[in-house]
Amino acid sequence: LLGMIPLAISAISALSKL
Repeated sequence: LLGMIPLAISAISALSKL
């Protein structure tokens, strides 16, 4: 489950760039 944290961070950062 800890492996999904970087994916969530990258997804949030990608959404914030929109």
